Amino acid sequence: MKQTTKRILSILVILSILLVIGLTLYCAFTGSRAFFGMLALMFFYPLLLWVLIFLYKKGQK
Repeated sequence: MKQTTKRILSILVILSILLVIGLTLYCAFTGSRAFFGMLALMFFYPLLLWVLIFLYKKGQK
């Protein structure tokens, strides 16, 4: 991949993680019923991204 593509994808991943954290905080402050789902997503989303990156790198070799 080109360097600019990697940079854009990394920025998008960081923004998506920040969005999940922000939505979790929003659900917590408003008392939404979706809070526990968002809390679970906040923990498993970075793990899923890590696994996908690991599998991508393993497939490159």
